[in-house]
Amino acid sequence: MNGLTAILVATLASSAAQSSRAGEMQPLFDVVAEAATPYGLTRCAALYLSVMEWAGSERMGEENWSAAVQAYETFALSAAVVAHNESGGDLEAHGANIVRQVRTIANLYLERFETNYAVSGQAFAEDLIVASDLTFCQSLAERITR
Repeated sequence: MNGLTAILVATLASSAAQSSRAGEMQPLFDVVAEAATPYGLTRCAALYLSVMEWAGSERMGEENWSAAVQAYETFALSAAVVAHNESGGDLEAHGANIVRQVRTIANLYLERFETNYAVSGQAFAEDLIVASDLTFCQSLAERITR
């Protein structure tokens, strides 16, 4: 391999590694400061939605299910209000956009749960990102429900 080919191969390998990392979820604690303002709220709504979809109401029990639904709705509505306050426009349009983003992010969580379950038999119990995000979202929920 000549010098130019070696440089190209190294550059492509580095780019591939960076692009694969860019597509991976990072803990909310690590990304929220640099993200759009409603992102933390949106991602928390997605986390709760994905847990609800994974576990289902019967396994969660009525009390936990109701709490999760309330958290999901509070996060999603708060994200829409924040987006509206930042840029104006139609609150309903912001809400529709947040719902779309929540669905996309929830799908990423669900993919994690499926992969985790396939590998270890545990959907999210030992996933450090999910555990970290749950802690972040619980703390955020306490702040927005006061």
